[in-house]
Amino acid sequence: MRVSLVDLGSTYREYEDELVAAFRHVLRGGQYILGPEIETFEALVARWLGSSHCVAVSSGTDALLAALLALQIGPGDEVITSPLTFVSTAEAILRVGAIPVFADVCPRCLCLDPSSVATQLNPRTRAIIPVHLYGELGHVEELVTLARAHGTFLIEDACQAFGSETPSARKAGTLGGIGCFSFFPTKILGAIGDAGLLCTDDATWADRLRSLRSHGRTNKHRFSRLGGNFRIDALHAALLKVLMHRVDGWISTRSTIAKEYTKALSATPGITTPSTCTNGNRAWSVYTIRVHQHRDKLARYLRAAGIETGIYYPTTLADQPLFKGVVPASVSLEQARLAARQVLSLPIHPGMTCTSQTLVVQRIRDYLDAEKSIHAHDQHII
Repeated sequence: MRVSLVDLGSTYREYEDELVAAFRHVLRGGQYILGPEIETFEALVARWLGSSHCVAVSSGTDALLAALLALQIGPGDEVITSPLTFVSTAEAILRVGAIPVFADVCPRCLCLDPSSVATQLNPRTRAIIPVHLYGELGHVEELVTLARAHGTFLIEDACQAFGSETPSARKAGTLGGIGCFSFFPTKILGAIGDAGLLCTDDATWADRLRSLRSHGRTNKHRFSRLGGNFRIDALHAALLKVLMHRVDGWISTRSTIAKEYTKALSATPGITTPSTCTNGNRAWSVYTIRVHQHRDKLARYLRAAGIETGIYYPTTLADQPLFKGVVPASVSLEQARLAARQVLSLPIHPGMTCTSQTLVVQRIRDYLDAEKSIHAHDQHII
C-alpha cells in the first residue's frame, strides 16, 4: 500500500466538473489577466479572512516581494525573519537590497522566538517577518506588540497558514500590517500552478500593492514606481473560487488527521509531536514530528515501506550558500539548527483514509521497536 505525502489528483478529480466549467467560463469570456474573476476572488477571500483588502498575485514569493516594495524597504534596511523556512522569505529581502537578519525559533512551536528577535532589533530594523511554520501562529501577537514598540512593520509570512486562527478567531495574515499567502498546489488552498495573495487593512498599502503587481502603473500609460509582473491570471482565480468553498471542510479534515496522529504518537519514545504556543485553531498545512535520533534513517525506512514523507527544512537558511557572508551571524540559532536535523513531515491531506494513517503510525512504531531491539542487543554485547 502506497501512502502519498499529498494527493492532489484525488482532490481535483472530485471537483473536476466544476473546475472544467470555471475554465470554460474564463475561456469564453476572453479576459485572461486581471479583471472580474480576480476582483470577485479577492472579495471572497477578504470576507473569509476578515480583511479590508486582498490583492491576488502570481505566487507567495511575489507576495513577499511586493509587501517589501510597498513598504519601501530597501538598501541599508534590515529585516528580521526565521531561518527555518523556505528560501523565498529571506530571498525576497535580498531582492529589494535589504539585509535578512535571522533570529532563533522557539523550541516548542518552531516559530520566531520574540526574545531572540528582541536582541536583533536596532535602528536599521525596518520590518519583522514571522513565518507561520506548518500552520502554527507561534508568538505572532507578541511580535506585533514588539514591532509596534520599536516602530517597525510586521509582515506575516502566512504562506503555510491559510485558515489558522488565534484563540480570538482572528485569522493568520490579518494580525500584522500585511499578510502574505501562497496558493502553491500543495498548500491548504492550492491552485493548479503558482498563485498567491496579500491582505491588509490599510487602503494606501493596498493601492500600492495593486500598482506594484502590474509594473508600478497608476493608469494604463503612467508608471510611478518600480514594480514587476506579479499578476495572477483569471483562470487561476476562477479555479481558486471553486476550491475556496471547500477550504473549511479541508481544514477540518486535516485537523482530525492531526489529532489522530498526536493521539497515536505522543507517548512514543524517540518522537516529539507538534506543540503550539497559541492554542488557537491551526490549519495543518503539514504534520511534522521531531525524530530525536536518525531522522533520515526513519525516512528511508518509511519510503521503503511505501510511505512518502517530507523534510521542511533540512538546512537552515543561515547555512545556505546564498546567505553566507551576507547575513550577520550575531545570535545563536541553536534551536533552528536542532530542528532542521529532527523534523519529519508525515502524510496529511483531505483524501487520507484511516487505514493509510494507521499504516503510517504502525510503520513508525515498527521502526522504533526495531531500533530499540538493536540498541538493547548492542548494550548486552558490551
